[in-house]
Amino acid sequence: MTRRKKRREEKLKNETSVHLPGTPAYDSCRHNHTWMLDPVSFGRPSAIAVPKSADEVSAVVKFAAETGVKLSIACGRHTHTSIVQGALMVDMTTCLNNVTVDPATRLVTVEGGATIGKVDAACAPHFLLIPMGRI
Repeated sequence: MTRRKKRREEKLKNETSVHLPGTPAYDSCRHNHTWMLDPVSFGRPSAIAVPKSADEVSAVVKFAAETGVKLSIACGRHTHTSIVQGALMVDMTTCLNNVTVDPATRLVTVEGGATIGKVDAACAPHFLLIPMGRI
């Protein structure tokens, strides 16, 4: 094992929350809170990582690539398709869901786990509209 790979594994162990099947945190992360779908029909990831920063997301992705682990990313959780059977799931919705608006530049920064509702709520007070929905 290379020194870099060992440091990445240590970072995952020390910084990123990883939930395993059979724990309450695993079941909570696995459940999709956007749609009222039956969670029994969802896939069962082998583990769920809950990163708190972009660096932690990067470490999880690199770990999966180096070890050959199947990986899925759950962002805004608009659908259950991110919950893949046997994959290491990265849950972006729990900690990486912030939206910031700079009214002066009208620049909106959105983290990967934010829902469109959260983006809209942050933008509306600044009269910024989000094109969304179906026609």
